[in-house]
Amino acid sequence: LLQCLIFLDDPQAVSDILEKLVKEDNLLMAYQICFDLYESASQQFLSSVIQNLRSVGTPIASVPGSTNTGTVPGSEKEGEMMETEEKKGSPVASVKSAQTSPGTKDQIPKMIKILSGEMAIELHLQFLIRNNNTDLMILKNTKDAVRNSVCHTATVIANSFMHCGTTSDQFLRDNLEWLARATNWAKFTATASLGVIHKGHEKEALQLMATYLPKDTSPGSAYQEGGGLYALGLIHANHGGDIIDYLLNQLKNASNDVRATPHG
Repeated sequence: LLQCLIFLDDPQAVSDILEKLVKEDNLLMAYQICFDLYESASQQFLSSVIQNLRSVGTPIASVPGSTNTGTVPGSEKEGEMMETEEKKGSPVASVKSAQTSPGTKDQIPKMIKILSGEMAIELHLQFLIRNNNTDLMILKNTKDAVRNSVCHTATVIANSFMHCGTTSDQFLRDNLEWLARATNWAKFTATASLGVIHKGHEKEALQLMATYLPKDTSPGSAYQEGGGLYALGLIHANHGGDIIDYLLNQLKNASNDVRATPHG
């Protein structure tokens, strides 16, 4: 059913189903649907569902005509007053019925965290870090066996794929002198490979890449800075709402004379 609603582009119906499941205390089903939506729906669709969920249970400040402005003297007006009060009471009743129960409000932030991808990214990161069983000897033997620049870059890329999402850059740290041989676009690739290794490590992304990112005080290598920006994009791949402004700002400030930084 949810897949059909995705094809129909009906995020409101999806958010209504999720709210209904939570109200019926069917939390596991609601969470599973949120994970499935994150895997299969577009970012635009997910954003609409999240926006709808955030509006659930939002308190309404006032209802026009719901307060009594005064009394009308005289017994002739009593019938009119009673009729008016009944009419005034109807929107208040509807507001009360529309209010969300405290239990639903507690679960909505959790569903939003799943739909936004934060939960899946955290779980993937923890899993890959715990189950990192890469064999560094394979990389060491490959590095020692080949001596040309093409194979140098290939080894750097192979290292990033082997350690994708594990946050383990031990091989690069142990071979800084060898890594320093990279020049120009090879340096760009080597720096960008850190983004593959640290994929999903969003909270500390700027701190991790600070050495390689553009600085106002002392401009560094354009290829290194471009690779650093590319790495930031890879770290936040498919979940980059918080870093987009930073990247756009760097793009505006990039020099037109150097292609590497805008490319990153």
